[in-house]
Amino acid sequence: MVELQNFRGRSDLEINYTNRRIVIELKYVKDKSEVKAKLAQAITQIKERDYGNTLPLKCEILRIALVFAEYDREFVAYEVL
Repeated sequence: MVELQNFRGRSDLEINYTNRRIVIELKYVKDKSEVKAKLAQAITQIKERDYGNTLPLKCEILRIALVFAEYDREFVAYEVL
């Protein structure tokens, strides 16, 4: 598990298995009104920066955008890409 940098940026967390890579992009919000925007921002960041597409290549790449809320102290939104 590492924060891995590629030429377009740095993913928050990557977990590598034999044939699978899991990429997680985390966003933090203080207020409920920010959740949708932060989730969209995480999704855009994963897509535009092509997180997970690094050597060695894996058969399956699972990309997850997560939003953590201060007010509930838990993950309040996610999307699997």
